[in-house]
Amino acid sequence: MARLRFALPLVLLALSACGGGDEPEETAAPTAAPGTTTDIVSIAIDPTDGTLLAGSGPAFYRLPPGAEKPEQAKGALSTPKGSGTLTKDVVVRYEKPGTIIASGHSSEAALPPVLGILRSTDNGETWEPISGLGEADYHEIEIQGNRIFALRNEDPGMIQISEDGGKTWDTREAPSVAAPIDVSVNPGDPKIWAVSTDQGVFVSTNEGKSWRQRDTTFGARIAWGADALYAAGKDGKVKQSTDSGASWQEVGSIGAGPKELIVSPNGELYASVTGPEIRRSTDGGKTWTTVIAIGA
Repeated sequence: MARLRFALPLVLLALSACGGGDEPEETAAPTAAPGTTTDIVSIAIDPTDGTLLAGSGPAFYRLPPGAEKPEQAKGALSTPKGSGTLTKDVVVRYEKPGTIIASGHSSEAALPPVLGILRSTDNGETWEPISGLGEADYHEIEIQGNRIFALRNEDPGMIQISEDGGKTWDTREAPSVAAPIDVSVNPGDPKIWAVSTDQGVFVSTNEGKSWRQRDTTFGARIAWGADALYAAGKDGKVKQSTDSGASWQEVGSIGAGPKELIVSPNGELYASVTGPEIRRSTDGGKTWTTVIAIGA
């Protein structure tokens, strides 16, 4: 799972889908998009057609299946405080097919520097503000069922939860040892949450009311799939737990510490590493292949 934050427009990259048509296909030689070298901080995959979204410092990328050349889009954002484009440090998640929840920044004078929670119903072409415009700076978003989970820079010790699409928020206190880096929820039991910190991975079995440390991996990125919780440390090593964090097994290595780790709708793992590259594992984290490198 990941972090959020544009004077540059949205750039759309193309990537062919694999045989089933629901995930982008790996390439023998990574495709590079010129002009961007900033790390990718967010990855999301459309559950319908496998469109891959990637947010980085200067730009936001969309990799639709079957496209062959990069396309450019403005990502228009209209708000009561001004209009412009969503352009920097974007963190994105699919709320449902075709509908994206995001947060990020704009360097345009007409918009506030922090944009709160936004929604797009046309795959990022246009955006509307939901809450926190000019006030909230989110660096992590996760969606599980009808709830949105988020980590907010202005309130680093708390986990934010919304049950009305991001309009209003409740909070839970994260483990007090260190601010949470990543948050994930067990898809089979929504009462079980996990957070990663600089002190390790902690798990709550009562929706964040109390926490227990389950792993000591420093600064891990975490993602919960249908059958396992995954954690990838700054050394790139990937661990898997099939019992909600009670025990762990090292399964492989990404090759570098990830900036983002997600489980796609069909159970594949995606990670971004410095380069910026997006890598994919189709065997539960054992082996990884570069899907694309964005920037030279």
